[in-house]
Amino acid sequence: MSKIIINHRAGDENFAAVMIEDRLTARFGRDAVLRPAPSPDSLVHSSLVIVVIGPCWDTDRLRQPDDTVRRDLEIALGHRRPLLPVLVGGIDMPTPDDLPTSIRSVAVQPCLRLRAATVAADADAIVERTSLMTNNGPAAPPNEPSGERGNVVGSNSGRVVQAHDIHGDVGLGDTINGDKIVYYTS
Repeated sequence: MSKIIINHRAGDENFAAVMIEDRLTARFGRDAVLRPAPSPDSLVHSSLVIVVIGPCWDTDRLRQPDDTVRRDLEIALGHRRPLLPVLVGGIDMPTPDDLPTSIRSVAVQPCLRLRAATVAADADAIVERTSLMTNNGPAAPPNEPSGERGNVVGSNSGRVVQAHDIHGDVGLGDTINGDKIVYYTS
């Protein structure tokens, strides 16, 4: 089973770490998502470490050898665990020079953003990237075919159970004029 660790600094945009945990737990299950890492061993055996970087991530604290965020990142990087930095709000990624040598590679990792104005779409992107990085395939809403992409019908939120067109009932997975109809809503 994949173990996903959420690394964050307590007091630094806690809502982001909690929301990411909730979304990932809904997709992967409670046993697969850990926030924070309960032990160094959990980092060693993790499938992915999500690094939540907010305005109080504090690169000065990261320079202290006993900083827990730094320690966890050093363990993850030392065991070549994949990282997914998530920048909260308008925060910029620190430069490599802002970080201690042992964790400088965090600054050059591809990252995602989590912003208030686009929180649902950003959270979906985090779940999708996590699915791909942990080899769990594309993230799909529960009870829908994983990885299937077709014509997306409608852009309103909510779950479509059944729809109608001029030919009658249209259901999930039906084919009309050679195009498969797949509903993706949140």
